[in-house]
Amino acid sequence: MRVGIAADHGGFELKEYITTALRAAGYEVMDFAPISWLLETTTRIL
Repeated sequence: MRVGIAADHGGFELKEYITTALRAAGYEVMDFAPISWLLETTTRIL
């Protein structure tokens, strides 16, 4: 089964926890994080 998940910056840690649990249970998880937040985070890491 495929599940979509998304969160803003305030729910990122919980989203990661839930994503891990869903994948461990055999679900396919599609992350719909806001692209602007993803780009900001990636830029800060690099």
